[in-house]
Amino acid sequence: MSQVVQDPAEAGREAVQRHAWQEGFDLFKQADVAGKLSGDDLEVFAEAALWSAGFDEFIPLMERAYAAHTRAGNKARAAFVAIHLAHDYNLRLEKSVANGWLRRAQRLLEEEEEAPEHGYLALELGLRALSEHDFDRTLAEARRAEEIGRRFGDRALEIRGIQRQGSALIEKGDLEEGRALLDEASVAAVSGELDPYSTLVVYCNTIGACRDVGDFDRAGEWTERASQFCDSHSLSAFPGMCRV
Repeated sequence: MSQVVQDPAEAGREAVQRHAWQEGFDLFKQADVAGKLSGDDLEVFAEAALWSAGFDEFIPLMERAYAAHTRAGNKARAAFVAIHLAHDYNLRLEKSVANGWLRRAQRLLEEEEEAPEHGYLALELGLRALSEHDFDRTLAEARRAEEIGRRFGDRALEIRGIQRQGSALIEKGDLEEGRALLDEASVAAVSGELDPYSTLVVYCNTIGACRDVGDFDRAGEWTERASQFCDSHSLSAFPGMCRV
């Protein structure tokens, strides 16, 4: 009796769910050669690339995912990917490219009913405001992200909104409340409530905020927990997603 060969894209998705990043990346490469991948498949392929091959593989796959979602008429998901690309190009200091992706996301969402994607846009707009020292606007965008996340049951969005509020409050000088919100967000991350990317975003921002105000004990505690998380999920984040 002949053995049924599993579809490599399906096998790749299963590998990524197990956090077998390299295995998933290799399987999706096979699937990519065999035929067209959907926008959703390309996003999972990109996630596997992020944790196995790095940003040089991740970003082109996310750009392909954006194009696939656009072709399929899925404006909201295309906007989500565009927001991600705006953030990633900003990290690479390619500001003009980042601004182009952010504007693309805003245009796509203008005519869409409010959804989690609007919350992720608020997160990115809040981050831009934070870099411009407009802390009141950061707080407003972060609170919107938290509210949308709670309303739509997107725990990662909700927690990242809380974390962004904590960072803004610390910048405004409200260290006690800011630290409390950062700790709340980090507890959600350490308890396994979030996806790996969002977990490390929360850790990274919490550690950075503590470092900036000289709270090295708290930064050390969360760095240790972040390292434990990375080890248990086969991730290498130091240096990693933030290129620390």
